[in-house]
Amino acid sequence: MYKILMLEDDQYLLFQYEDALKDIGFFVDAETDIRTFYNKAITSDYDAIVCDMALPSDNFINNLESMGGWRTGLALCKKIRSNGSDAKLIALTNSGLSEAAEWFSQDESVAYFTKRLFPPLEFSIALKYVLDNPDCNFHELDETNTLHYQLINTRNHIPINQNEIIERLDKIIESLELNNSKTFKTSITDFISLTANISGIISSIPIAKDLISFLQALI
Repeated sequence: MYKILMLEDDQYLLFQYEDALKDIGFFVDAETDIRTFYNKAITSDYDAIVCDMALPSDNFINNLESMGGWRTGLALCKKIRSNGSDAKLIALTNSGLSEAAEWFSQDESVAYFTKRLFPPLEFSIALKYVLDNPDCNFHELDETNTLHYQLINTRNHIPINQNEIIERLDKIIESLELNNSKTFKTSITDFISLTANISGIISSIPIAKDLISFLQALI
């Protein structure tokens, strides 16, 4: 189980991300307070530290030589790294600060995600992939990769006796990998039609219900 420290000043949004991460097995230490977050980051062991970039500025942050606002998260992460934390540092943000995007793409010890492309479920799946693959070095996962991880993760949660569901998911995955848009949409329609007839089985697999909602928006 991965242990995650997460800072987000929006309490409602923090709950959403925290729940999604917990649903796939993360232990999440969630914080809205900057000082508490910083002290935990430099004194406790975490597999990853997830930080929003646009945070309110205060005297503590100013002492970290931050310019405040959308630079606050970047200043925090730089300070955490300089104080010896070797956890993977993750930016999760809606801000478009190029300085942050550049810093969080420097090597495999960091990663950069936008909330627009990575709402709670997609982020939790992508983060698990990042931590499962420590040599992964990229700036930002794209929507195609996120969907690919989500499909595979759902497939792994389907009982092995549900052959038809697994076969339909495999067709979606294959068409996505081959970049065949026509087959992709057809395979999604087939999958959704099947799951509508076996709602009892699907209701017992929460991650599958989330995937179906996501796929329905694509056709």
